[in-house]
Amino acid sequence: MPGKIIVGPIFMQLINDFHEMERHFFSLISLHCVDYQTITAFATGVLASGLNPAFVTQINEHFLNDLAQCKSYFTKNNLPWALIISEQLLTQKNDQLLQEYELADTGVGMAFNLLSNNLHAVESPLEFKLMNEELHTWSIPITHGFQSTPEITHIYTQRHSDALKKCNGVYHFSGFLAGEPVVSMTLTVKEHLARIDDLATHPHVQQRGFASAMMTYALQKALELNVRICFLEASSAGLNLYKRIGFQPLFTNHYYEL
Repeated sequence: MPGKIIVGPIFMQLINDFHEMERHFFSLISLHCVDYQTITAFATGVLASGLNPAFVTQINEHFLNDLAQCKSYFTKNNLPWALIISEQLLTQKNDQLLQEYELADTGVGMAFNLLSNNLHAVESPLEFKLMNEELHTWSIPITHGFQSTPEITHIYTQRHSDALKKCNGVYHFSGFLAGEPVVSMTLTVKEHLARIDDLATHPHVQQRGFASAMMTYALQKALELNVRICFLEASSAGLNLYKRIGFQPLFTNHYYEL
């Protein structure tokens, strides 16, 4: 069952912790980080806009100049990118500053309290494995689940290989059915906080509860690692799944592209 709705200072701390883990994850998988006064941009080199995010941290008199520099940076490096603004910053006045950009997507930041939620084992035929030494195999459900290409996934997998050299707190898990990898995900841990990314199930075995089983397994591992709060960003497709598990919505990120 989901935990109680959290409000007030604790809620604001959760949002701050979410953004801390968001930036921690992207710093690990990125080749470069460019920190402007109002925007922090990450370049992974992957030809997917959402994997080259530019997070707006505040909007003030420097924002338009920072935005122009950010646009120039990604254009110079021939990378697709997304400008990401949380709903806390997105007022009608600020929205007018983005007339050149189009709203391409949204994502819901969510949190799961491992200390106040009971994790129930999910019956599943899957065998789960840590795949840090076998990232190529880990990437197979990623390619098919996100309808990517082997070329794009190869670069993304290399970034994850680089992340493992930077940090001990990155865990890649896969679930196997009859010896074949059918679901994969990433768990990133920093002290008592964690973040889940890359949850993907092969299309030919979707709607069989494998994503839920993978999530439960990962959350159990996080609990063993003394994690208290686990975060993720949900697409519209995954939102109900995460709510059923017990994740609570915190806020919405808005993705803008040229």
